[in-house]
Amino acid sequence: MRIKKATYFLSRSTPSGLLFLPLLIFSLALNMFTLNAQLSVSKQIIDFGKIEKGSERVHELEISNNSNEDCTLLNARFPREYDVLFSSKIIKANGSITLRMKLNPFIKGNLKDKVDIFYTCSQKPIQLTLKADVEYLDLSENTPCPKFGPQAPENSNWEFELTVKNAVTGKPISKAEFRFINNGKAIKFARTNRDGQYRTKVPIDYYYLIAKATNYESSDTAMYINRRNHELVLFLNPLKSKPKIACDPEAEEITIAQDELLEAPIFPAEEGVESVPMDTPKIPLIFSDELPEDQYKKINLVFLVDVSQSMNQSGKLDVLKASMFRLTKALRSSDKVTIISYASNAEVLIQSCAGNRTEQISKAITSLEAGGMTSGGKGFKLAYVKLKEAWIDGGNNQVIVVTDGAFRKADHEGINKMAKKEQRRGSVTTVLAVKSTNYAKKVLGEITANGGGSLVPLDDFDLDQENLLDEIKKQSLKRR
Repeated sequence: MRIKKATYFLSRSTPSGLLFLPLLIFSLALNMFTLNAQLSVSKQIIDFGKIEKGSERVHELEISNNSNEDCTLLNARFPREYDVLFSSKIIKANGSITLRMKLNPFIKGNLKDKVDIFYTCSQKPIQLTLKADVEYLDLSENTPCPKFGPQAPENSNWEFELTVKNAVTGKPISKAEFRFINNGKAIKFARTNRDGQYRTKVPIDYYYLIAKATNYESSDTAMYINRRNHELVLFLNPLKSKPKIACDPEAEEITIAQDELLEAPIFPAEEGVESVPMDTPKIPLIFSDELPEDQYKKINLVFLVDVSQSMNQSGKLDVLKASMFRLTKALRSSDKVTIISYASNAEVLIQSCAGNRTEQISKAITSLEAGGMTSGGKGFKLAYVKLKEAWIDGGNNQVIVVTDGAFRKADHEGINKMAKKEQRRGSVTTVLAVKSTNYAKKVLGEITANGGGSLVPLDDFDLDQENLLDEIKKQSLKRR
């Protein structure tokens, strides 16, 4: 009987159990839908668009809580390219908060990222899609996301403090002179106070800084000045004393007071340089016709400029740009200039531009920026193609290769063959070695030996500015 009763019970209960199961599943699904429906976002796809110089890189969206209970932020998984702020970690019942994001890219190219944001009141995360096409890259603009409330403009000036010290004693050096250099041009000139310090406000940007003092070796460095990086200590090594050589014991000894030495300007005056705090007279640089037509051939120049990441160090690009700006003052309307930048890929910045179009050439020089890996082979091929397109019969047709190090072994042999082949066709290949090691100069010298040009060192911002022009004069001089 027990068996029968049990059988009867099952047979009677099974239909109601089958009916209950769908109701249970429906109830759970409805509950989950209700939980997820409690949160909503104003937009799920955030497109930063094309990132160029000056592009807006801050976007906001609104997250709303449509329930009668507060929701608390648990986790937000954003990639490192995004600096993110929430106006509040708790979304009040029937309230909303603002999510603000700033894109700080580290590489060029297309970005597409998926982001999950988890809250206590939802079993499923809020899912966002972030997109951008990064064409311009400047790490100095990778600053924190603007905080909520009144904020200074993103490109506002920032307080910067420099201290100059004796590298041996650690004592401050007063009246040390230094310059802020940006894009190859000195934009600020100043001196330290008695404590070896100088404070000023400068725009958030990348700078090359050079400090000098009487009886000391100069010192330089390159850095981004921004909210996170606004203090610098430069150490100067004292000059080693040299033994005096007596030429004429009867000669009158001439002495110069130390204070007089300190007051003498160390740096040459430059056009458009701001003097702070001294009122140093600004003497414009006036150049005569440095390439007279009767002495120098017409010039066809193709610059092949290494803009790999290593060129962004130690002020290398600033030393290069200063030399190129100096050259633009001497070029003539009959000359031609092409500038190609190369790292992972080669890009023509300006082509066959007349030498007297100084503004256009200067803009191309200013636009040079570092990023990527060095791959010289493709760049060389393009440089020689562009040289031929602008070829001047009877002129100086010259490729100027700019780099700070030796090329990859895989490219080196092919580059040497190209340089030798093009020399037979009448072209000249010169290499500008920017703050290169002795080993790199030795390897790069093989290219110039095959290309008929010279290895031109660019190590010092002041002393080497004429080197590029001198090399071009040497290759362009008419032989009589």
